[in-house]
Amino acid sequence: MQNTFGARLRALRKQRKLTQVEAAEAIGVGRPYLSLMELDLRDGNFDIVKAAADFFGVTVDYLVYGGVSDKSGSDVPSDEAELLALWRRLSDDDKAIVLTLMESMLKRRS
Repeated sequence: MQNTFGARLRALRKQRKLTQVEAAEAIGVGRPYLSLMELDLRDGNFDIVKAAADFFGVTVDYLVYGGVSDKSGSDVPSDEAELLALWRRLSDDDKAIVLTLMESMLKRRS
């Protein structure tokens, strides 16, 4: 798992196969600034972090701290938060396929 804001930001960019220029334009910063954030040499202000979270389909909490909280306030592990971020990017048809596959895998184990 990624341990820092910059590492999580870089991993999300790489997952989408985006260049720094493309990601920087999408979140409203210059490429050099994005590079410094990915290297943890520069923090983004709230507006930049929020724009990045919105663009990548994750929470600000995930980007900044590496986790999220559910409605009860319990911490959600970062690997589950990463799965949720990927889930949110799927189409409804793809979500149905994933659910069917997961149910099938669980039935095989029983």
